[in-house]
Amino acid sequence: MPAKGKNTYSAAELLKKYLNYIAELHERPGSIYAFAKYLGEDKEAIKVHFKTISHLEIALWQSFIEENFLRLNAEPAYAEYYARERLLAFYYTLLEVLKPHRAYIMLAPTTISSSIIGTDVLSGFKKAFLGYTQGLVNLGLETGEVEERNFVTDKYHEALWAQFLFILNFWKKDTSEDFQKTDEAVERSVNLSLDLMARGPLDSILEFGQFLFKNR
Repeated sequence: MPAKGKNTYSAAELLKKYLNYIAELHERPGSIYAFAKYLGEDKEAIKVHFKTISHLEIALWQSFIEENFLRLNAEPAYAEYYARERLLAFYYTLLEVLKPHRAYIMLAPTTISSSIIGTDVLSGFKKAFLGYTQGLVNLGLETGEVEERNFVTDKYHEALWAQFLFILNFWKKDTSEDFQKTDEAVERSVNLSLDLMARGPLDSILEFGQFLFKNR
């Protein structure tokens, strides 16, 4: 075994080793000690990078979304997309990023309930996601895809987080060939969310009501 505290692996290498652990043993290690034992490594060397398994998984999810952004930005046409197209591309690309790591995703605590009770390994991912979707909302406001609504517009990007959790957990349960049902769920949910954010009959009704109230 390496000397106590020696950094045999980089943080990025440890993330890959962790995914190998999951794929091989089909379970999440209960502690850094269990993971270190699997590697034949001293736990203190791992703790240089990750104090706990939760910290490691937070970094793992951050690496997933960072890889997703790299792939999106490498596509020349992406910069020309409107908000709806960008959100669709985000989800489709992310699912491709996650697909090789499905063994881990199936075991990861990623449900809405786990997020609510605070055992969320998605915290870093969520911060990056909300920053991204806020940018999408701002783009939609500029292009007219999104309607400005008092007390509601600043919550749009947070509503999309619930959409992401829905899509992720739908994918985890999907047994269709090539995850075709998930692709359909992505398209339908994105179209619904952008349609709800866009101007519709309800906006005209509210404006007419406001007009009648002012001129009663």
